[in-house]
Amino acid sequence: MELKKINYGCGESKLEGFINIDCEESIKPDIVYDIRVGPFPFKDNEISVIYCIHNLEHIELKHWRHLFKEFHRILIT
Repeated sequence: MELKKINYGCGESKLEGFINIDCEESIKPDIVYDIRVGPFPFKDNEISVIYCIHNLEHIELKHWRHLFKEFHRILIT
């Protein structure tokens, strides 16, 4: 089983070996995604590591519950 790792809100800090995700298309992440739109484009229990640094402060508090539910859903448990 291939372990998938995501770098959520990567900005300019793209990580090798990670699926780099950001809502800003101009950054050219691997996946353009905005947590305010819907669920992550991953299956349940599909992700082994979520790297999320220096970006929560840019997400409105009202979206945090959805974000953390999605983190929990996609993480391998």
